Amino acid sequence: MTANTPLHDIIVTELGERVGADVCGSILAQLGATVIVPEGGTGDKAEHRARLMAGKLSVRLDSQAASDVELLDRLVARSPQDDRALPCQARFLGG
Repeated sequence: MTANTPLHDIIVTELGERVGADVCGSILAQLGATVIVPEGGTGDKAEHRARLMAGKLSVRLDSQAASDVELLDRLVARSPQDDRALPCQARFLGG
């Protein structure tokens, strides 16, 4: 995103499974945030919700692969952690 958008320097990891997380991530992407959507091996989210994936980055991860779990940990660590600032950020803890 360009530097003249309100959230140009924010990275969000979208981890929700419901449409609310999809919509929230779309709004954040429209405001300039880099929104990363981790998915399982099928890529179902990207294929079935293409309109709500606009402006987002999708990465396929294997929850059984240690390197992919480490990558997810790094993505979440880079995302905002203050729920008051971005209340619709979905968080994932567990497998």
